[in-house]
Parts: sequence; C-alpha cells; structure tokens
Amino acid sequence: MSVWPRTVSVFRKWGFEDSFRGIVTQSPVPDLAWEMRKSDQREGVLFHVWKLAGGLHSFHRAHLLSLLSSLLPPSCYTFSSPLKSYTQSPSSNSVTLHFENAPSQTFDALIAADGLWSPVRTQMYKELSSTGFTSTSTGPSKAGGEGKVDCLPKWTGTTVFRALIPLKNLAEFDPSHRALRAPQMYCGHNKRVLTYPMNRGETINFVLFLSSPSKEGTSYEQHWEWQKESDVSKAYLGGLLEGWEEEVQVLVRMIPDRLGPPGPTRWPLYALNPLPEYTNGRVALLGDAAHATTPHFGFGACSSIEDALTLSTLLLDPRTTSQTLPLALDVYGKVRCEEGRRIIEGSREVGFLYEFSAAGIRRGPDGPDGSSSRSPGSPESPVSPLSSSSSGGQSGGGEGRGEREEGEVDLKRVSELIGIKTRWIGEGDVWGDVEGALRVYGERLATIG
Repeated sequence: MSVWPRTVSVFRKWGFEDSFRGIVTQSPVPDLAWEMRKSDQREGVLFHVWKLAGGLHSFHRAHLLSLLSSLLPPSCYTFSSPLKSYTQSPSSNSVTLHFENAPSQTFDALIAADGLWSPVRTQMYKELSSTGFTSTSTGPSKAGGEGKVDCLPKWTGTTVFRALIPLKNLAEFDPSHRALRAPQMYCGHNKRVLTYPMNRGETINFVLFLSSPSKEGTSYEQHWEWQKESDVSKAYLGGLLEGWEEEVQVLVRMIPDRLGPPGPTRWPLYALNPLPEYTNGRVALLGDAAHATTPHFGFGACSSIEDALTLSTLLLDPRTTSQTLPLALDVYGKVRCEEGRRIIEGSREVGFLYEFSAAGIRRGPDGPDGSSSRSPGSPESPVSPLSSSSSGGQSGGGEGRGEREEGEVDLKRVSELIGIKTRWIGEGDVWGDVEGALRVYGERLATIG
C-alpha cells in the first residue's frame, strides 16, 4: 500500500516519521507518482506523468501495523477478540462491547475501524433506522427510497490480480525496464496494470485491474464461476494481456510460477456508497468502515489516517468531557462525511479515465456509449449509486462506461482530466481541515451553553 506526502506530515506531527521512513520504499525518481502509458497495443504511448512533491511512499501493510503497535504499551490493545455487537446506554454515558471469545467490557465510546464488512456499521444503521432516522442526502448514499440507507459494500465490477516480482530477476532479464526506475501505470480499455517497488526495493508489486462496467453493483458470485478460488495461473494473466506492449509481457513472464503469494492471487474489488452519517451517539465509524473506496486515487489509507487525526484532535480538546463526547463525535462525523463522499465519487470517476471507459474521451461523433460530448468528472456529471440489483448492474451508474471499445481515445483529453481530478491530493490542506473541525466544534458547544 502507499500514502501521499500529506499523510507523512501527520506521522511527523505524531512523532514517528523517521520510524515510518524505515519501512518505506520510494521511487528512484523524486517527486514522481506515476508514469501512465496506453499499453493495449504493440507500441505503447506515454500520455500522462503524475508529479507530486514528495512522491508516493509505498510499504507493506503488515510493516505499518507492526510499527504502530510497537509505539503503544501492550495494555492499549488486544488482538484476536472479534466484536459481535455493542450496547449503548445513554443513562450511564457508556458503550458495552460484546466479544465472541472474551468477556464484555464497557467504555466511554466505540471507535469502529473494523473495515469493509464492518459489523458495527451494520448495527449502527439498524439502530438509526429504528429511531426514525431519515437521510436528507440526495447523492449515492440513498437506496430504496428516502430514509433507507444501503450501508453494505457492493462489487465495483472490477477484479484485481496481484503478484510480487523479484526486482533482481527483472533487472537481470531487462535492465532498462521502466518498472525498475519509476512507478508505472499501463492502461488499456477496461484493464490496467500498476507496478511499483516495495519491500525496501526487493520486489515489484504487480497489480492488474480487470473491469466489467455493466456488472458494477451486481453480485460478484453471479458472474464468475471461479469466485471461490484465491489463486490464478500466470498463463491466465498472460491471456488477459495478450497484444499489449512488450514490457507488459516481460512483467508477466517475471511473475513466479507458483499459485498464491508471491504468485498471482485474485481479489474482487468492493466499495461503499457514500454514507450520510459516520456516528450515532457514542459510536463512530473510521476508515473503510465509514468510506471504503476504490483505490484509484491511492488515498484509502491516507483518508483513514486523516479520520484519526481529526477525531483524536477533537477528543484531546480540553472542552471534551464525558458529557460533550457525543458532540465531539458528531462534529467528526459531519466534517469527515463530506470528505468521504468526495473521495468515493472522485476515485470512481478517475478509474474510468485510467481505463478509457469514461464518457467524452473518444474522438468522433460518438464515444462507446454515444455520449462523447459530456466530460467525465465535470460538476454537472451525475454520479449514481452502486445498485444492489443482481440482474442489471447499476441503475444509471454505468453511464459513460463502455464494454465495447469504439473510436480512438483522445489521450490529451484523458491526461487533462486526470490532472484536474487528482490535483486536490497535492493542494489539500489537512491541517486547515482539522482547524475547521475545531471551529465547528466551538460553534456547536456555544449553542448548548
């Protein structure tokens, strides 16, 4: 996984930037995030260079978890105790957690960073519904009518294949390969391959995205007879990339022959529709539990860290007491909820651009969907929710995405739109966002005396 420089600034504030840099692998080219090529042809073409001061910081997830746990006393965490449910007690200003294999315990609040399939999120939205909660949002968070929020993950129509390539093997076979000098994004119609160094430069992470736009929002199991298998063959990946430029073929040849890590594995890609609430009383959602998104911005981990920054700042504020704690959580939820919506929607749109399936990017009177005049990602472009339908894909959500490839891709236009859609990552002010949350908190406190 990777984070951007704005997240590293948070680690600096928290006092462990140097330790973090000890587990990081960065591109040999400073300030380069990605080189993007149109590669679904014999002669590939460079069409976009994504530069950002500081570049990408890549690392293994397990190394970060180990680092974070080493910074805390053992009394602060307990592993292998899955949470079954919780009980809020307004009268006692507490939340009791019920575990599968441990005694129940009572706390002041529950912060649920329990991931994509969060049981806390499911229970929280059941409780909100039972109390007459109605959503006033008009975006993708609604499903099934006003007030009914679909909080379950949906398949995006994309399957991801991962493998680890020993860097020394690639360097010996092809010393001039682009993947050795900079992160690469090899793009094609409804497919793309990412490569970037990790494990302190010992391996190249190979990630292949295979998308089927018409299946977005449907059941993964419905469409793939092999959905229960986690491993795939190198030959299968080679077939998916047949006809692509030679350096992509070289990468496939360098993938280990074995099934399973470091050989290729297969993962369905899920995401949430933007949620209207991240909190209820003394319960708050954080990270993927609140805003699981597609990885096309490379911002999922960054957003989770920024959640934690905003929340911890509010909790550590001297005005936060047992009585004002629910208000602090509510302010956190309101501030971060809008950010989560922006990331989920924007990541989805930029993913269409990477894979040349967005509207308005092909030359000629009509794009693949007959709507070449509309620019993807423009403010007037609607973003529809991931449908829970099992038969027809998204209801309107597939607009602008084509299964068929018709017309020549306008690479200059694609590059321009990618630049527009990703600019905020380098220009965003994480510290200004935190100050804004504190300001809102102060205003809310003033209204209650």
